[in-house]
Amino acid sequence: MRVFNLAIVASLVTGSLALDAYYKPHHKPHHKPHHKPQEKPSVTVLNTEFVGNLSDGIESFYGVPYAQPPVGPLRLRRPQPINGYASRTMQATATPTACAQLDNFFPPDAKKIALQGEDCLTVNIQRPANLPSSARLPVLFWIYGGGFDTGATVLYNGAVLIKKSVEMGHPILFVAINYRVGAFGFLAGKEVQAQGVSNLGLYDQRLGMQWVQDNIAAFGGDPEKVTISGESAGGVSVFDHTLINGGDNLYNGQPLFHGAIISSNSLVPADRVNDTQAQGIYDTVVREVNCTSSSNTLDCLRTVSFEQIRAAANTIPNILTYKSLALPFLPRPDPTDNFFPVSPELALQAGNYTRLPIISGSEEDEGTLFSEKQNNLTTTAQLVDYMQIIFQQSSQSVRQGLVDSYADNTTDGSPFGTGAKFSVYPQYKRLAAILGDTIFIMRRREHLSMVADTSPVWSYLDTHRQGDSSSGTYHTSDVELLFNVTPHINGSFGPLPGETFLSFYVSFTNYLDPNAIKSSEQLIQWPRYTKQYPVLLNMSASSNTLIQDDFRASNAKYISDHSSEFRL
Repeated sequence: MRVFNLAIVASLVTGSLALDAYYKPHHKPHHKPHHKPQEKPSVTVLNTEFVGNLSDGIESFYGVPYAQPPVGPLRLRRPQPINGYASRTMQATATPTACAQLDNFFPPDAKKIALQGEDCLTVNIQRPANLPSSARLPVLFWIYGGGFDTGATVLYNGAVLIKKSVEMGHPILFVAINYRVGAFGFLAGKEVQAQGVSNLGLYDQRLGMQWVQDNIAAFGGDPEKVTISGESAGGVSVFDHTLINGGDNLYNGQPLFHGAIISSNSLVPADRVNDTQAQGIYDTVVREVNCTSSSNTLDCLRTVSFEQIRAAANTIPNILTYKSLALPFLPRPDPTDNFFPVSPELALQAGNYTRLPIISGSEEDEGTLFSEKQNNLTTTAQLVDYMQIIFQQSSQSVRQGLVDSYADNTTDGSPFGTGAKFSVYPQYKRLAAILGDTIFIMRRREHLSMVADTSPVWSYLDTHRQGDSSSGTYHTSDVELLFNVTPHINGSFGPLPGETFLSFYVSFTNYLDPNAIKSSEQLIQWPRYTKQYPVLLNMSASSNTLIQDDFRASNAKYISDHSSEFRL
C-alpha cells in the first residue's frame, strides 16, 4: 500500500545511483594503462543471449520476460510460462515497460521513462560485476508496493544493496519483478470468480519466482538461497505467498523461497472476491468501457482497448484520494481456488502457512501519509462515520468502539512522541494512529504472535524520523534508506538507520539471520521475537535499542477481537 511522493520517484527514475568500483588493483601501474572499451555483460537463457549494462561495478539486465505477454486473449488470464524468446539475442539495457497504473502516480518526467503497457511481465536482475562462472550468490527477490494500484521495477535500483553486500564480503544478487496491478491484476467480482481469474497479480509474482528457480543460476544466483521481500503492498504480497496453496511453496520438489522480509504490512484481512465492494468496482469498470450490455462482460473487457480499461480504473477512488486505504484493488480470498481461498487471518489460525525465517517490521507512523486529505474531520462522530469508508462491513458500534479506544487528545496521536505538535487538523493525529494500527502495526503484531512458535522471527520498529515533521517516521521511510532515494521530507538523522537496514538485509539474505554478519560495531545483537518475549529492534536516528512490542495493548486487542469487521 505504497504512496510515493514526487521527489522519491524523480530521484529513482532520472538516473542510476553513483557507486564506487568494487574491484581495484593492488598496485598502481607504472604507466598509464590503455583502457579497452568494457564489454557489456551477457547471459544465455532458453537459448537467447540477454545483453545487459555495466555501470560502476554493477551488471544490470532490465526487462527480462518471465511470462508470455498477457495481451489479447491472455488479458485478464493467469500468466502463462515462457518457453522461449523470439530472438537469439535480446538487449536488456532499456527501462522496462511498467504495468498499467494510476495516472497521477508518476510525475510527468517519470512517465516519459516508466512507460505503461500490458506487455510488462518482466524482471530486472542486478549483480556484482566480474562474477566467476561458478558463482552462486544468494538472491533477494523484491516485490514493489503501491497499494496494488501502482508500482514498477524502475523505482528500485538494487545497486546500493549490492555494493553493501560486496563491502561486507557476502555479495548478493538482486531481482525485482513487475506484476499486474489495478484492474489488470486485481479485478474481482462474481464474473472473475466464475472464470477462475482472481488474484492475477499474485499469480504473476508466483510465476516470476518459478522463473527464478529455473533460470537464476545462469546469472550467478543460487535458487536454493532465495529470500522474498517487499514493502507495503509488496509486504502484503510476501506474506500472502507464505499462505498460498495452504503454505506449500514447493516447485519441482524444491522451495520457491527460503526466507521472507516483510516491511510495512503483512496481514490484511479481506472480503471475498465476489463481495459487494469488489462487485461494485467490477461493475464500474464494465460500465465505463461500455460492456454492460454484453452477454459476457469479462470477455468484453478482453476486446476493448488497453487505454479504455486503464482510464476506467482511474475513475475509481484510490489510495491517493480521500478514501485513502479503502483499497479498490487487492488480493481477495476466492473459495473456489485453492491458491488463495480464505482471508489471511483464517489461514493463519488454521496453521496453513509456510514455516520459514521471517523479518517483519513497521514504521512508527504508518498512518500519517494516508490521513492528509481528510481535513473535514473535526469531531469524533465524523471520524466514526469516516471509518465506514475504510471498513465497509463494520457495524456502527464496532467503529465507535475503535475510535473511542484512541483518546481525542493530540498528545497521544501519530506522529507519536511529538506531544501537542503537528495537529494538522482536529482529528489528524487520531486518524493517523487508527489507520496506522488497524492496517499496519497491530496486524504485524497479530501475524507474528501466530507464527513465532513455529518459525524464527525478528521484528523491528523504525523511529528514525521521530519529531521531524507532521508525517513522523512515515510509510516508506525505510525504503528511502534501503534504496538511497531522496526523502519525502528532509531529516536530521545520521547514517546509522541506513546502515542498519542495509546490514540486516545482506545478513538475512545470506544466512536467514540478521545477526550473522554486521557491517558496523554499532549494530547490536537482535534477539528473536517470541510470544513470551516479543522484542523489537527500535531503530532511532542515533541508536539501536530493544523495546517490548506491547505498546497500545488495549488498542491491539480491540483490533484483533474484531478482525472480521476490519476487512478491506
